[in-house]
Amino acid sequence: MKARASTVSDFYHQLALLVQSNFPLPDCFRRLVQSAPDAETGRVIGEIRERVSNGEKLSQVLASYPRQFDSFHVKLISVGEATDSLPAILYAVAKESRFEQFLVSKAREIMTYPLFVMNMSALLFLAISVFLMPVFEDVYSQMPSRGVAIPALVAACLAVSHAVRQVWPALAILLVLCWIATAWLYCGTVRSHRAMVRLLDRLPGAAGVARVLDSARICSMCRLFLERRQPIPEALRAAALVVQRPATQAALRRVADLNEQGDDLSDLLSRETEIDSLISHTLKFKPEEHLVDSLKELQDHYEQEVLVMTRDAAAAWTILGILMMTAAALLMVVLVFVPVVSANQALRAM
Repeated sequence: MKARASTVSDFYHQLALLVQSNFPLPDCFRRLVQSAPDAETGRVIGEIRERVSNGEKLSQVLASYPRQFDSFHVKLISVGEATDSLPAILYAVAKESRFEQFLVSKAREIMTYPLFVMNMSALLFLAISVFLMPVFEDVYSQMPSRGVAIPALVAACLAVSHAVRQVWPALAILLVLCWIATAWLYCGTVRSHRAMVRLLDRLPGAAGVARVLDSARICSMCRLFLERRQPIPEALRAAALVVQRPATQAALRRVADLNEQGDDLSDLLSRETEIDSLISHTLKFKPEEHLVDSLKELQDHYEQEVLVMTRDAAAAWTILGILMMTAAALLMVVLVFVPVVSANQALRAM
């Protein structure tokens, strides 16, 4: 299977539909092989089918293909196997994968223009400093002997250019690495997909998106477990396996352990700042017969909040792109036109 996030997302979605239709897992994979988009994908699915037919757990098989299947999704599937809720968990994985795919596509839209401007500006700056500025240095080197002072701004540009030329091979290598990293982020593999989600959490306007996504995952796991009349501590331990932030993982495990020892769940949740207060209030005040629906609504709320944060990030990065383009244009003016004008004036003065 090609390690592209879109291919894997389609795989999860089709597998979830087949499992929910009560097809045995080997039959599900046989049908997936027949509908595989390419030979490599069909080969990997065929290998998975053979190993599942021989009695291996699905999560263990998928874990042996780390380039294709994200460890986060494998953990979710292992929870479904352990709790006899694989169909529901597969549907949750498919939904999670599609939602992340949407977020990554938005993140790429947000960052394309600023990243392109930044990389092109760095390339032009390096080229001008290495190839063009030495020409001006030859002109200006004759000026002091003729009694003409070098303008301060021009002297600063020449000094910067000289410093860049001293280390230009290292800067060129760094620039190539930046271009390679940018291309990798946009290549659509599972690992670049996960890196893009982490990067989205650090964008201006979207900072904290990982925390909100973790809250949505907590609601999802609690809802799935409550639908099957399983205890909340088990749901919290399962949620700890699938959230991204280590502090949230530790908080969920701590609440689960203390609750099993007899401590009140609501008090425990209210003391944990890593767990959103809306989750605590929902578990504390909602009647049990309405709790599943309330958690579903809360999950939808968090996912909508992520979308709003993504739109805010898009606006912030659009402004940043405009500012970067303006700064790049000013830099080109300073490095090219100021020395040319100053050299022309100096030659006339001579």
